[in-house]
Amino acid sequence: METGKPIHLRIVDGAGKPIPHAYVRVTGWKEADSLSPNNPNVPWRDTKIPRRSDEKGVWEWTWAPGDPVKLQIYSNGFAAYNLEIAGGAPVRTVTLNAEPRVTGN
Repeated sequence: METGKPIHLRIVDGAGKPIPHAYVRVTGWKEADSLSPNNPNVPWRDTKIPRRSDEKGVWEWTWAPGDPVKLQIYSNGFAAYNLEIAGGAPVRTVTLNAEPRVTGN
């Protein structure tokens, strides 16, 4: 098995302000969701993959695989963002857009 590589994300809003404690979920890797602690087919286990960004909107997985993984990034009040990224990629800034609000009478 090869040594893991880091994935480093900066999660910000449309104005470039950090979004603290945004959720980051692994949704796929090699056509499976086996790394996800949310997989309903596998008993719960602590994968040590960070679930949220820190207070500065920074999320880092230090031992990610070198081939692409699928991530979903989301936070209250923002639309979810899907990303495919491999370990060892440059630091990536992810901008979450505000959820559209529907109002009416």
